[in-house]
Amino acid sequence: MNAKERMDELYELIDHHNRLYYEEDDPELSDYEYDRLSVELRQLEEAHPLLVRVDTPTRSVGGGVKRTLRKAAHDVPIVSLQDAFSKEEVDAFVERIRKEQPGVVFVVEKKIDGLTLVLRYRKGVLEEAITRGDGIIGESVYENALAVRGIPRRIPEPLDYLELRGEVYMSSESFASANEQQVLTGGKLYQNRRNSAAGAMRQLDPDIVARRQLDFFAFNLEIAQGKTFASHKETLEWLKNQGFVVSPDLREARTSEEVWSAIQDIAKSRHSLNYPLDGAVVKVDDLSMRQQLGMTSKVPRWAIAYKYPPEQKETILEDIAVQVGRTGRMTPLARLKPVRLAETTVARATLHNQAYMDEKDIRIGDTVLVQKAGDIIPEVVSVVREKRPEGTSRFIMPDRCPVCGSLAAKEEDGAHLYCTGDRCPAKDSRSLAYFVSKDAMNLEGFGPMAVEALISEGYIRDAADIYRLKEQKDILIEEGVVGKQKSVDS
Repeated sequence: MNAKERMDELYELIDHHNRLYYEEDDPELSDYEYDRLSVELRQLEEAHPLLVRVDTPTRSVGGGVKRTLRKAAHDVPIVSLQDAFSKEEVDAFVERIRKEQPGVVFVVEKKIDGLTLVLRYRKGVLEEAITRGDGIIGESVYENALAVRGIPRRIPEPLDYLELRGEVYMSSESFASANEQQVLTGGKLYQNRRNSAAGAMRQLDPDIVARRQLDFFAFNLEIAQGKTFASHKETLEWLKNQGFVVSPDLREARTSEEVWSAIQDIAKSRHSLNYPLDGAVVKVDDLSMRQQLGMTSKVPRWAIAYKYPPEQKETILEDIAVQVGRTGRMTPLARLKPVRLAETTVARATLHNQAYMDEKDIRIGDTVLVQKAGDIIPEVVSVVREKRPEGTSRFIMPDRCPVCGSLAAKEEDGAHLYCTGDRCPAKDSRSLAYFVSKDAMNLEGFGPMAVEALISEGYIRDAADIYRLKEQKDILIEEGVVGKQKSVDS
């Protein structure tokens, strides 16, 4: 292979891995392997300057020069708030504060579900933007912050030093636009707005941030040298006058009833908002009272975060399938009439085992209530009994494996059925798919589809067979059993 051919190959490889790393958050190479490719390309470019591509990745951000973010210490440690999941917990918090601070005024604000960002301004000019990190040390994302809407580069009142905290988030329109682009380019759809925003902010290419069309809400002023404020509301009003978009629709409250009413009002509009929301924050408004209340060993005593329960919707359970995992466990899977839930379309959910189905009396044809546990994993919460059609019956797990026909047996825990077949294709496929995955051997180019194709064509039965595939490389590629040569060469 001559120099031009190798350089063309490296350009293609590095462009491919840049896209996986910077845009899809799904790298295939270690930093070490990636850096080796970049060093080789730079050496070739130095030796053959006439062959250098105009858009060479070695001359752009994300071109292999740097793949880590600079660490930055926080001036004010970022601590978590105490969580509350019930009205009783919120009431107890409010009454405790009222007893300690008679006449206290609370503010109730929306808890935006995004990436926490600390901004630093010196003499009115933005000089740093830092992610939360572990609360003590974060990562500098200054260049990316410049591409976020709602973060001014300069403010009209140039204090010696200003530090504030806010949330970078992805609006509904931006999320839809990003997924439309993924469809056009054949990429994977983004499943979660918060993860999409956070992933973009941790990249090294500000163009990615600009393309994701991220926004920023300011919700807390941390340091304002040369300026004093009496209340939280006053700080937000000042930040708004400086050009920031501040925490929206703040509500004042003085009693536990007023606080809970504000929380409930936010909940009613939660799913119609243009920005992601996962709770409401209740804070003491008076800043001197906050100082007096102080902190416990872990959390501020002057604030609490109420977390809303997951969104739930009704749908029809159209069928129950039984899938076999890599350990042989047989798991019932609900096939659902597709329903939009927590920003994604849900069409199936695990039913765990026979005992779970019996406890909830889940049957094919039922109308069921579904939610996403942690806003991620679909689950069937309950059956809407009054909507059950006539003629339904209890679903009984099969006594044989639906894939290989071997007998099914319970293990000691008694809750789950397992396929007893030694050579069950489903067990082989999932076991080998796990073996080649990033969590195990991390064999580049192998995925579940490649594993299934190689098993079905009789080329592999166990892990040892994978390492003999090179002997049949040419025929595998010629017959199209695998789509890429690197799957065989791995």
